[in-house]
Amino acid sequence: MKKTVQIYCITLAMLILLTAFLGAEQAFAIDKTVKTIAVLPVHVNSTQELDYIKKGIVQMFDSRLSWNKKVEVISGDRIKNQIKEINHISKAKLIQEIAQQTHSDFALSCIVTELSGSFSIDTKVYDIENMKYMTFFENSKKIDDLIKKTDRIAATINKKIFDRVTVSWKRMEMEKQEYINKLKRQNPEYLIKKRHLENSEESYGWKIWKHLF
Repeated sequence: MKKTVQIYCITLAMLILLTAFLGAEQAFAIDKTVKTIAVLPVHVNSTQELDYIKKGIVQMFDSRLSWNKKVEVISGDRIKNQIKEINHISKAKLIQEIAQQTHSDFALSCIVTELSGSFSIDTKVYDIENMKYMTFFENSKKIDDLIKKTDRIAATINKKIFDRVTVSWKRMEMEKQEYINKLKRQNPEYLIKKRHLENSEESYGWKIWKHLF
């Protein structure tokens, strides 16, 4: 009798494990439709202590790029712990390793540089599978605007890479149109400046990864 009970318990346990495994496999298949982007820790070139800015920028990218059932963001301690294990390698290799270990389709790196009181925010998003990247840039005249400028970069990434139109992107488009209308009213050489604006839009384009390093 005891042997029969033991066999029953073992069989039941195996069925539960098999069901859990199949469920996990199915969930993984569903999740493959979700794009994943790893956000690396922000690097700051400044004489000031700006740890709170680093955290704020990462949090901004996390909240702004996350998109339910569309885009998953991997950031914070999950990325830091991975980086600790793969020190002393090139930036290109680091990005590839992080993307592989986190199963990410994209990776994002951001550098903030202070120069004479102003700050530049240089961001790159890497398409891992296709070995290409896209650059995004904003300039801030004061430190208090860094997070707001990061929001603009996130809105542009959403539109240019994930084809997602956010509230921030709509606001940016309205601001650009207002500026164009202002030029029309005030500047007879508007057409020349309009071409410059159009050309600046074209700067958001994919570049071959192998030319970066």
